[in-house]
Order: sequence, then structure tokens, then C-alpha cells
Amino acid sequence: MHARTVRILCLAMAAIVPSAVMSGEAKAAMALASGVAALNGASLSRSAAIFAGDQLETSSNSAITINANGSTVLIGANSRVHYFGDSFALHSGSMQVNTSKGLKLQTDTVTIEPNKDAAKFRVDRASKTVMIAALTGEVRVNNGEETAVVPPGGNLTLKEKDDDGPESAVRRTSDKAIFYIVAAGAGGAAAMIFATKNEKKPISNQIP
Repeated sequence: MHARTVRILCLAMAAIVPSAVMSGEAKAAMALASGVAALNGASLSRSAAIFAGDQLETSSNSAITINANGSTVLIGANSRVHYFGDSFALHSGSMQVNTSKGLKLQTDTVTIEPNKDAAKFRVDRASKTVMIAALTGEVRVNNGEETAVVPPGGNLTLKEKDDDGPESAVRRTSDKAIFYIVAAGAGGAAAMIFATKNEKKPISNQIP
């Protein structure tokens, strides 16, 4: 191979490899366990680097703190989550997110993220129920068809769609999915019911 061609290829590889390494590092985070916890099914004794796709679990007397780029996440007791670099999937339990980089948190059918880049929020997930509290900054909640903006100090409780199980009493009320939301803010509390329709109308938990 011509010497000039080899040099060009070497320079190209030198540019590509560091970029790939930096991309991989950007997806990495540090997990610090308190109590009995697990990483991908193995014991997480103290601290470890985690990468996109890793699963973390806590027991009844443990918690995990995760420090990622511009975000700090606290996983509460009896929780199971997946880490995906720029987002988390909460399967069960609770998480508190403090982010300046727009870090997302997802359940089966709900996505929670800062309305802007920065916010601090807590999410608790029980059986088909998701409870969201905006601690600082606005939080945007989307169920795939409707969007709610939760102001600082506000909270929402949502009943998730039951896509995998038998038809529920809620779903039988209509051929569209219905969500029950209880919203509370500094100015008071309100209860709302909305159904997904052809027209898209954003909802808010602020009382008019």
C-alpha cells in the first residue's frame, strides 16, 4: 500500500477511535451502593462504573446513588431500574433525579423529564400507578398521547395503560385509553380526568 495512503488511514483512525472512546465514556456513570444492592444480578458491594443497558436493583434496606454527566440519581429501596446513558427505565420502586442535562425517566408508558434542561423530581412506581413530584424546576410528563407540565412543588398521580394484561374496568369505559390524574400545587389541589381524543390538547396541573 502506498505510504501516503497508509498515513491518511492512520490519521483517520486516530480521529475516529478517540471519538468512539469519548462517546462510550459519556454513557458511563458511577454507582455507589448503600446496603445490599445488585448490578446485572451480581452483588454491588460498594461502587462500580455502569454503562448503558445495565440493570440495578435495591433491597428493602439499601439505596444506590448514581453520578452521571450533569445528573445525580438516587434509587430508593425495593427498586429495579435500567440505565441507558441519557435516560433511566423505572420498573418498580422509586427514584429521585437532579439533572441539569435533561435526563429522562421512563416507565412502561410514561416519560418524565425536565421541561427545560434542569429540574429535580421524584418518581414512585407501584402496580400500574406512577406518582411524580416536581421538587425544583418544571417537569414534563407524557403518556404517548397527552402531555402535562408539572410546576415546582406540584405532583401528579397517573394510572398507566394496561397493554399486556386483561382489559381493565377503566379501559372498558371507552375505546380510548383514559388516565386518572390527581394534581396538587402550591395554590391548592385539583382532580382531573382526560381521555385521549383526535385533537391534542395539553393538560396542566395548575388550577385556573
